[in-house]
Amino acid sequence: MRRIVIIGFGPVAARLIEELEEPLAQSRVHVCVIGSEPEGAYNRILLANLVTGHSTPQDLDLACDETNFPEGVTFLTGTTLSDISLDGQYLHTTDDRLISFDDLIFATGARAVLPRVPGLDVLDTDPCHLDSIPLPGVHPLRDMSDARRLREVVETGQDVLVLGGGILGIELALNLAEHGVQVSLIHRGQDLMPRQLDPDASRMLAHVLRQAGIQVIPGGINGVRSEGGRFTGVVLDDGTVREAGALIPAIGAQPRTEWAKKVRLPTHRGILVDHQLRVHGTSNIYAIGDCAEVLCSNPVCPECMAIDYQDSAPSGLIGPGWQQAQALADILDGTHNRVPSQVSQLITMKSQAVSLTAAGSVHARAFEQPRVDVATWEDPRTGRYLKVVSRDRNILGFVALGAPEAGAELAMLFERSGAAPGDPSVLLAADTPSGADTAPELTPESIICRCAGVTLAPIQQAVSAGATTVAEVSKCSRAGTGCGGCKDKLESVVSQAMAA
Repeated sequence: MRRIVIIGFGPVAARLIEELEEPLAQSRVHVCVIGSEPEGAYNRILLANLVTGHSTPQDLDLACDETNFPEGVTFLTGTTLSDISLDGQYLHTTDDRLISFDDLIFATGARAVLPRVPGLDVLDTDPCHLDSIPLPGVHPLRDMSDARRLREVVETGQDVLVLGGGILGIELALNLAEHGVQVSLIHRGQDLMPRQLDPDASRMLAHVLRQAGIQVIPGGINGVRSEGGRFTGVVLDDGTVREAGALIPAIGAQPRTEWAKKVRLPTHRGILVDHQLRVHGTSNIYAIGDCAEVLCSNPVCPECMAIDYQDSAPSGLIGPGWQQAQALADILDGTHNRVPSQVSQLITMKSQAVSLTAAGSVHARAFEQPRVDVATWEDPRTGRYLKVVSRDRNILGFVALGAPEAGAELAMLFERSGAAPGDPSVLLAADTPSGADTAPELTPESIICRCAGVTLAPIQQAVSAGATTVAEVSKCSRAGTGCGGCKDKLESVVSQAMAA
C-alpha cells in the first residue's frame, strides 16, 4: 500500500482525494491529508456569499471526510507542521505526530497579497504556520475565519472598500452591493481588468458597475488610516481620505511556497513542477493548484519555451487546479498524463448586474496588424459590448459584456479552436428579447459548468438516473460546484430534462 501525504486541504486537495477513490477502495494507496484550518475542505470561491448571509458554512462544505470515502483516508484538520524530512520521507506535526510518506503532494494554495502602504502594519508570524495578520478592519477574504470577521462588519451597516480592479475584486464588490452593502471599488490605474479587457470594454464595465450602485474609484491608495489600532479609512492617491468600516484587499494572491523553500525545493512564482506535476529534481514530490507552477526543466521543451518566464505564475482559477488533481490521480495510479504549461485563461463573471466572458488577447485595434480582424459592437444604453479579434477566422481573443449567449458561443469556439462567424455581430441576436429563440441549441458536448468542465451529457445522465434537483445533479456530475456562475443555466437544464 503506497502512502500518499497531502499538505493542504482545500478544494484541489479534496478533488484529488475524490479522484483516488478507486485505488483507495482497492487498498492500493493510503492517503493522509493535513489541513491547518479546523474545517474540512470547502468552496473558497463562494466565501463572499457567506459574508452577505446568502450562504451558510454547510452550503460551502465539499463533504470530503471519513463518512464519504472508503477506508484508507486519514483527515488531520487543524494541524500544522513543525518539520519535513525529504530524505527520511516523514513529516512532523506540532502535536507530535510522525507521518511517513512514499509520495508527498503540496496543495498549499495561495494567500492574499496585502498592499504595501503606510499605516498598514502587519504582525509577523511564522510563515510556515500562519498567515500574516493585517490591521484589524482589513479583511483579505481567503478563508472561513476571514468571512466570519467581515460578516460582523457587514451586519453593522458600515461602508466597505474593496481594493482591486481584477475579477476577484469586482465579483466581491458586486456580491456585496447586491445584498445592500454600500461598497466602493478602488483600483490602480484607469482601467478595470486591464489584462483581460481593452480600454473601451473597461470603461463600459465601470459604467455598468456604477449603475449597480458601486462607486468606482480609479487611482489606488497611498496610505491607510487607523484609530485605536483599528482601520478607519484610506488615503487615495490624490490625498483624499475615504472613511469606511472595512477594507478588503483583492489585488492578487501569492502562492504558499514557504515550506517548499524551507526544504530547498525549487520555486519561482510557485513551486516548479514538470508536465507530470513532479517537483523539479525529485521523483516522489508533487504540487498542484495555486501553489504549483507548471514549467518543466527541459531547456528545449517547445511548450515551455513559448512561455514568458515572468508570466508563468499559477492561474489562480479553480478549474485548472481541478484538472491537475484529476491528472495527478492518474499519474499516481500509473497512467502518465501530460499537464500543459498553460491553461485556457477564459474568465467568466455572472451576477444580477453583470454578465462578462473574456479570453485571449483583445488589445489589437482595427487595421493595426496585418491579417488580424477586429470586430467591435457596443451599446452604452444597455451596457452591452462585444469585441472579437481573429486571424483567418481563428479567434485570438474576445470580450462579451452584457451578452451571455454570445459569450457562451464564443467561449466554445475559442476553446475548441472553432472558426469565428464572418460577421460576429450575428451572435448578439440571441441576447435580445426578441431573439431568445435563436440561442444556440445545446448539444451533449456543450459545456455547462466551466469550472468543473462538465458538459450537458452527464447532467442529463444524472437526471435519467434519478436526480431531481440541482443539488442532486451537482453531487452526481460536479456541475455547479465551482464559482456558481452556471447555476441559472444548470437549473434550466435540469428543469428541461425533468420535463422531458
